[in-house]
Amino acid sequence: IILTQLILVLNLIYQFSVGTISSIQAVGNVKVYFICTSTLILLNLPISFLLLRSGFPVYYTLITAIIIEVICFIIRLFLAKYYVELNISSFIKEVFIPIFICIIVACVCAFPFHYMLKDSFIRLFIVCFLYAVIYIIMAWRFLLDNEVKSVLYNLIARFCRSKNKND
Repeated sequence: IILTQLILVLNLIYQFSVGTISSIQAVGNVKVYFICTSTLILLNLPISFLLLRSGFPVYYTLITAIIIEVICFIIRLFLAKYYVELNISSFIKEVFIPIFICIIVACVCAFPFHYMLKDSFIRLFIVCFLYAVIYIIMAWRFLLDNEVKSVLYNLIARFCRSKNKND
């Protein structure tokens, strides 16, 4: 279970970088970006080897990967600031913190059910469903602007109308 949780954390951290990666690549000057991030990511192999060789548990390799990914994320932010004039404080304030708050609120609401219910598939379903519903509500309320909400609302309405015509 711990390995799965750490992999999810690693992927979540990477997902914060996706937009900055695309913006840096769109500029076309990716040499410095690839040298920095690729070198750091490749460090996972020797560090993980040394950890495993020294007798550390397997999950330490994922903790190492998470630390390296955080460093890569910070490097990506600074490179995006340099290449595409990303305002890092605005990015953190307008993107990172709201998403992080939504994740924390959804976790806080779902965790009591995780600990109250007996270990089973039903618990997994209830916790995942509750987390997803709370996160979607929080994202709708705090992450999406009115223009995106309008587009999503129109797509949902169009889907419902086409569904009704087919019935």
